[in-house]
Amino acid sequence: MSHGPARPSDASERYLILIDLSGYTGFLAGVERTHGEDFSAGLPAGYRVLGELLQDLIDGLAPEFELVKVEGDAVFGTASAEALDGRGAADTQPDDPDAAPAGGRRFSPPPRVTKAAGINRFAWDVRHQAGATLPPGQYQARLKTGTITLTQPFNVLIDPRVAEDGVTLADLQEQFEHNMRMRDLVTSVNELVTRVREAQGKLKNSPGDADKLKSVNAVASKLLSEPVRYGKPGLQAHITYLASMTANVDQKIGRDAVERYAVLKKELDELRVEVDRLLGSASASVGR
Repeated sequence: MSHGPARPSDASERYLILIDLSGYTGFLAGVERTHGEDFSAGLPAGYRVLGELLQDLIDGLAPEFELVKVEGDAVFGTASAEALDGRGAADTQPDDPDAAPAGGRRFSPPPRVTKAAGINRFAWDVRHQAGATLPPGQYQARLKTGTITLTQPFNVLIDPRVAEDGVTLADLQEQFEHNMRMRDLVTSVNELVTRVREAQGKLKNSPGDADKLKSVNAVASKLLSEPVRYGKPGLQAHITYLASMTANVDQKIGRDAVERYAVLKKELDELRVEVDRLLGSASASVGR
């Protein structure tokens, strides 16, 4: 398994996508005005929302686009021109809720139940409310209207084509648990990146904090990818890349992915401790 983000060999034969969060700078400025530098009571709730939003953007790249890197509030992806050419017209057609997703595509965000008067239809794409694909098993559909609640149990079966490849129910359960851990890790690293960038912005305007800024910049150099073409990936890019590798196709999780998760989580925990030392305690370690 490669542990670095994908590197396209020929940009002229690929499409590039850049997704940027509008209002990101204004959000950080608002947090600074409201909370100042003291995060002893924990990170503002908006940081977690921002991390979850970035994760949704990353999830939305697959399967057509591959994640290249994440830089603060910007997500970079790339896709083969051959695979996408000629598909624009087909992709803009209304979705049939009864049709199987073409090419195993995972829609984002998850579908929502409508409550309009009259007939409502809902097609569940077998995803957790956080966006991760759930493993086969027993589930329930619940319909509530007024004081009446109707419940219908049903089973989600393993795809026979996946089973033919030797993937078991236990493998898919392990994949789901791994993907949920990875989502938590991605959210956590995005929150730390946001906090570090916000601190950099404030310390640049404070001549008396030159030494602290130097230390914060050292942390940022480990968290973020080098801001040059094909620069060395930072910890944020490594984490988001590992998360993307197992998020979209039913598969048996390799031991190398589990071991890589443990390595990246340890590195993130160490950087969080360093940031807390420099800026004050913010939150406890994430994951298991």
